Amino acid sequence: MTVLYNNDLVKQAQLASGIDDSQTTMTVVVGQGVTFIQPRCLAVLSDSRSLGDLQNAEHVVMASRSGDVYTIERAIVGTAQSWSAGAFVLGYWSPEHFTEIERSLNRIEGFLAVTTGRHVDGVVRNSGNTYLEVTDAGVGFETVVAPGWAMINDQVFSLSASTGTIPTSVSDDTYTVYAEAPTQLLPDGRVSFLSGTSAPGNTLKLAEVVMVSNVATITDSRTYL
Repeated sequence: MTVLYNNDLVKQAQLASGIDDSQTTMTVVVGQGVTFIQPRCLAVLSDSRSLGDLQNAEHVVMASRSGDVYTIERAIVGTAQSWSAGAFVLGYWSPEHFTEIERSLNRIEGFLAVTTGRHVDGVVRNSGNTYLEVTDAGVGFETVVAPGWAMINDQVFSLSASTGTIPTSVSDDTYTVYAEAPTQLLPDGRVSFLSGTSAPGNTLKLAEVVMVSNVATITDSRTYL
């Protein structure tokens, strides 16, 4: 299997001049500022790419750039130290990137949990679009749900217009349309059907669909925050 990297996220530069352990600006070799990952971003200062040097590296935040000069925030990971001219400035996805993403998501979700009503599940934003129906897709009945954002157990996820499907050969019954909370970072919430009037735990009930002789009638069950 061939693994391809996004070259915009895997970059390398070198210091044009040394810095001490307290400087908050650094200069890279002429011309490398424009080709390196653009702020705001994380970078790693290291003497080389060897495992030993990377274990003693310093993560910095590249806060802003003017030409080949960066304003930096020191020692996000590791210890602030002096670096000589020629030291590597490495840009790539390190574990700290993913940790920072998780921190940001937790802050956003915590803020929304407070501002929309603490620990209340529901649709966070719908921009006035309340579109919701069941359509005959030829191979089954599908929901069409307005895209937006929803909150389940203080976790925010994107509610796409993708839908679950009721098979055409169903007996008359009532089905619950519900959104499942994601288990990964930033996926779309899944919209599914379940026979009955109750949604499973850790889900958000969106609607009820009553099937009679393969005719679907939908009732909105969404709560708007």
